[in-house]
Amino acid sequence: MKYSKEQIEKVLVENWVEIARQFQETQSDILTTLYQRYSDLEKANIVLYFACAVHEAVLNLRKVDLQADISYQNFWHNHESLKAIHHKIIKIANDTGLPKETARRKIEELRKAKIIHKDKQKLYWNPPDELRKTYEATTQSQTKAIANLIALVANKVHFAQSSSAVQQELMKHYSFYWYHFLKTELTFMKYWQNKVKDIELYLIGINCTILLNKHLKKKDLKSMQDVIVKREKVDIDIQDVNISATSISEITSIPRATCIRKLEKLVKLKLLKKDSKSKRYYVNLSDYGSTSSVMANPQNGKDIINIFANFYWIVLNALDQGIEGVKV
Repeated sequence: MKYSKEQIEKVLVENWVEIARQFQETQSDILTTLYQRYSDLEKANIVLYFACAVHEAVLNLRKVDLQADISYQNFWHNHESLKAIHHKIIKIANDTGLPKETARRKIEELRKAKIIHKDKQKLYWNPPDELRKTYEATTQSQTKAIANLIALVANKVHFAQSSSAVQQELMKHYSFYWYHFLKTELTFMKYWQNKVKDIELYLIGINCTILLNKHLKKKDLKSMQDVIVKREKVDIDIQDVNISATSISEITSIPRATCIRKLEKLVKLKLLKKDSKSKRYYVNLSDYGSTSSVMANPQNGKDIINIFANFYWIVLNALDQGIEGVKV
């Protein structure tokens, strides 16, 4: 069965609360892991750019050999066989949304850490052994999270798949799926970089909205329209959906002082409110889903759906052709 992008967008809108929660949990896991690895999501963004280019180059191996092994098991072998690719700073800045000088500075920091290397005028990604050793566990964890999200979307379009079957397929054709995911993730991160100039702000914000979305589902709100129309009538105990700066710091590994500063900025942006007694933070439900909210307005939701609908469209049609899962 072929799935259209329009079908998938419709499903994402109609099941927005449930899919958004799973999506935000996946993003929190991925961005937190990246922060832990690089201590900076701007540097992480640049690493994703280089990794995406590597996966694209691996896919190009099939231009001369249709049987080329693009599995995760063969990834580092493929990586070593590739020639260094010339990457211009201005293109890296454009694709990540970072200012050119910021991109240049972060690349130099990654070079000092021996993650990015330079051969004459060519920059390339070649992480040191200590990072490679943790790469497999990280890849397994992130692929599992992405597989859970894909399986949820697949089930909503009546293409029932187990998460384990999806994960197996993702690992089997690793560079194909990971190239498309990273390309989409870079677009997504650039979106928030342009919007709020701070991806860490987004990471902190979603860890507040995850709590809210769990309770919105309990209140039988499903679609984006449900939230927009009924948000002010939803009876939610603030105690059930608030979170402290300490908890955010523990979840994301971002220092507590930085979390407090960014949480206060999210209050100014009307995404959050702060309880005066407990000093804990919760989503500003009166503005959640309203046009006055910088980070939670309907257009943001539509833009993100559009960005990822294309990814789901590519993945579901690929899975339909090759997965060894159970179809109904």
